[in-house]
Amino acid sequence: MKMALIDLSDHYPVLGKFEFPVTRGKGLDDDPLTYHLDGCSTDDDCHFRDFRCYCNGPNCYFNGVHTNGWDLDSMHPVNRNCLYQKTSFRCLCGPT
Repeated sequence: MKMALIDLSDHYPVLGKFEFPVTRGKGLDDDPLTYHLDGCSTDDDCHFRDFRCYCNGPNCYFNGVHTNGWDLDSMHPVNRNCLYQKTSFRCLCGPT
């Protein structure tokens, strides 16, 4: 599944192209058709260790499967959108 923004105005261009890895898996409501984006879902999923951020909460998914990123490389797709915010000294779930 791909999503894209296109330029709708000559005065205020909003040209952009986004591609999100979307997978299906067991959701919070046990609906098999629930979609999950790879990585974290909330800020509570992201934790700081060894100067990196890792996804090890209950809402961390990779390829539609719950995945604990704590023991994986920090650049693994499940950890990729756990970002360190310098102003608050904590890890947050954000866009990549």
